[in-house]
Amino acid sequence: MAAHDTAATALHERLGRHRMATVAQEWGPHVLVDVHCRAAPDPHPPHSAGHPR
Repeated sequence: MAAHDTAATALHERLGRHRMATVAQEWGPHVLVDVHCRAAPDPHPPHSAGHPR
């Protein structure tokens, strides 16, 4: 996702996706765009201590 896309950033944050990194990606000759690399939340988060997953 392009870093300058504030609407997409807001959506991904609402969905619980965490930013892992921001990198420069070539989108054309001599065109670099900063993009955010994101990870989705764990669909099976660990339970409280003492309870198996």
